[in-house]
Amino acid sequence: MPEDVSGRSPQDKIIEPIRYALNELLENALTHSRRHGYVHANVWVACQYYPKADTAVLAVADNGCGIWETLKNQKNLGLNSHLDAIKASLLEKVSCNREVALGFADSVNEGLGLTTTRRIADGTKGRLIIVSGDAVYRSDEESGNYLDDGGLWQGVAVSVELKRDLLSSVDFRKYFPRDNQDIPGIQFE
Repeated sequence: MPEDVSGRSPQDKIIEPIRYALNELLENALTHSRRHGYVHANVWVACQYYPKADTAVLAVADNGCGIWETLKNQKNLGLNSHLDAIKASLLEKVSCNREVALGFADSVNEGLGLTTTRRIADGTKGRLIIVSGDAVYRSDEESGNYLDDGGLWQGVAVSVELKRDLLSSVDFRKYFPRDNQDIPGIQFE
């Protein structure tokens, strides 16, 4: 039974942020990874709930071109490293595939997916981890570092950890910039 005037049940309040985050991570991997000659890139998805920690973990990884390759031609971003590219990908409206969608009913590439997914993780006291090239970024530390021994991840791996007990308090719609409340293709109920 719906609990408030939004019509969303308690279960919906838990499921919606998870669905949004997983959809965004998967769509990013599918639309970005096969650019720049990486036509045979693959995408892997894993999701797990850890009862003792009351944490859901969603992970999407690909072996495609990576964030640096995707964003390096955007001169206004001033990118000098894989870590710079990861941090830039978390900024609102940064995307190389604006107006590209895979045909999902609530899907359009507006450059808000990673930003909003990070805000969902932060709202649950979870974290977002992104690995691309030689860099690792962790939202809970507000920093990044580099893979040991000159390691290099070909593609992008993103993990989002969500604390289940706080998911129902997260209304991800509020995380969109005010000027984007009517983003084409995203259904606000």
